[in-house]
Amino acid sequence: MKAHRRLLAAFVSLFGVTVLTACPTQVVIFQINLENPNLRVGERTMVRLEAQVGWFRQPLFYYRAQRGRLVGLNGETAPQGGFLRAGNQVWYHAPYTSSFPSAEGLRQNDTLEIYAQDGPLTSTAVRVVNITGSTVVFATSDAGPNGTLMTAIDSGGGQLQSQPQPLLDSNQQPIRGTSPVISPNGARIAFVFYPGDGTSKIAMRDAAGQVLYLTNFQRGLALDPAWSPDGSFLLFASNHSDDSQGTYDIYMMNVDQNSGGGRAITRLTNNTWDERHPAWNPNPAASEDRVIAVAARANNLNSPGDRSQNWNIFLMNRAGTYTRAISEMQGDGSNWAVEPSWHPNGQILAYTRFGPVVNYQSSANRFQRIFVQELQQSTAIVPLNISNTDPLGRESSPIWSTERLNTLYFLRTEANAPNISRIFQTQYLPGNVGGNTFPPQLVAPFQSLTLPLTMVGGTNRDISGFHPLDWR
Repeated sequence: MKAHRRLLAAFVSLFGVTVLTACPTQVVIFQINLENPNLRVGERTMVRLEAQVGWFRQPLFYYRAQRGRLVGLNGETAPQGGFLRAGNQVWYHAPYTSSFPSAEGLRQNDTLEIYAQDGPLTSTAVRVVNITGSTVVFATSDAGPNGTLMTAIDSGGGQLQSQPQPLLDSNQQPIRGTSPVISPNGARIAFVFYPGDGTSKIAMRDAAGQVLYLTNFQRGLALDPAWSPDGSFLLFASNHSDDSQGTYDIYMMNVDQNSGGGRAITRLTNNTWDERHPAWNPNPAASEDRVIAVAARANNLNSPGDRSQNWNIFLMNRAGTYTRAISEMQGDGSNWAVEPSWHPNGQILAYTRFGPVVNYQSSANRFQRIFVQELQQSTAIVPLNISNTDPLGRESSPIWSTERLNTLYFLRTEANAPNISRIFQTQYLPGNVGGNTFPPQLVAPFQSLTLPLTMVGGTNRDISGFHPLDWR
């Protein structure tokens, strides 16, 4: 017997084998190895798990990420927000943002949950993945309605880690579309895709490259996707309904139903005028009367609109009822305001405005500028960039940064190059409307980039161009 014990000890010493002298009473996760626990947005790492279980047992392992996406080595993927059943190692794909809004304010990083099961015995563990940087996503100006969606990782202050790269699907093919927008929680990118049959679809890509097409209307267009703060819903504009008389209405879609492929769609408005560019207030605690901002072809709250009136910015609730006029543009339809964009605090709106600047004089020169409206203020009197006074210099597509507080990105043309639009950034300090703006600075990595401006024109004064970029 002693000889047998000496032989067993030598075997353990030689091969490093751990011999369990008794069956454990429970399954125990005792090591979780993240190949790289410090990731930039859009990167991935291997997650390996070791657990102690009973002899000759085959436990089940489940993984779930709060915001990123998990993919098993055999190709199986985790439903968004659900557990992935896998072996003892999986790929973790980081989300598109490092910060995200919550009821407690902005939160950072991502949380992995691991669950091991051996019959009735279970063990759980949690690990935090440190996420840094932000994601720039934009659509190129290729011929036709679809551009190539491109991404770049920003490590802070507009310092890109690499040149923009095509956004790929799970088959490593470039994704085509327009109007990309990153969900506030960083889990997905929604965009518009034109299949070539006269319609358009709302689609989305998750962090691991899976693409889902969320709408499939037989007629009309689906445009302007906008996320709810938690990424569970999408707002969009569409003219697909037979009773819409060709006008655009606002719809809401549940995208978390059935593991991220939900199709539950609710119509919020049914008016005789167009409504576009819905924007969901990013503050989860926002009051119901300011949940949604929208561009609508109506002069004010008290009279019905039609297709001859100005585009204006309004607030509405989730029932589709207008609660407040923001831009208050008047006239015969030659002035307009579109593209509302919420500050992360949910108290400030930026938007694209075309019209006279000084006291709204009808005889003054008209400018296309980014305006900022604090909701406690009655009216935005001057544009954000007051120094840009040449009508040939135009601006559009405002985006508030989540990572860099009070930073606003937008597209701008220079007076000496009116056909070239590039990404600029500036600071806005709340509480001192009209007197606290900073000269806009060109974002150097994009100095050679040309993206389409959003415009309003034509005999029907329709919105042309796409909102081509997002930066979170």
